[in-house]
Amino acid sequence: MLIPSERATVPRDSGVLRLLRDPLVWVGLMLLAYYGAWIAARPQGVFWSLDEGGKFIYLENVLATGHPGAPLAYPARILDPNLRFVPLYFSIQQGDALYSWWPVGFPLLSLPGYAAFGWWGLYLIPAACGALTAILVGAIARRLDPAARQWPAQPWPSRWPNASAWARRSFWAG
Repeated sequence: MLIPSERATVPRDSGVLRLLRDPLVWVGLMLLAYYGAWIAARPQGVFWSLDEGGKFIYLENVLATGHPGAPLAYPARILDPNLRFVPLYFSIQQGDALYSWWPVGFPLLSLPGYAAFGWWGLYLIPAACGALTAILVGAIARRLDPAARQWPAQPWPSRWPNASAWARRSFWAG
């Protein structure tokens, strides 16, 4: 029978300690650090594609108007009253109003991060999802081949494009 003071000295493996010993977690943390460095090195306000920039314009419009259904502000309307040269890949014109064509789900989901952290906030979700994807792929590989425990995940397939690819696809796709 254990005395209560002896019970306290029995080492217990906490979930946090077990996670910190898992190489998959370290792969995920290294990817997060890599994505953070990659985001920091990117010029702010420059996007890989027109649709990514268009969704950013929508996000800025929601912050300016406070309403996700508000028509987009178009500062060049004085020079382009017929909206022929709108710098959006896709847009919808209803009368004099200009609207974004893209679904609003992920831009609105990224809005709190952007409002709190600016440019970095746009990429919080993509970076976390990229690291989580690498961890989950490693976990699936472990499950399928227990002998593969030495190589839990290989981050290089998602190394470069992930923060940008998630931004262009799931991050902004909605």
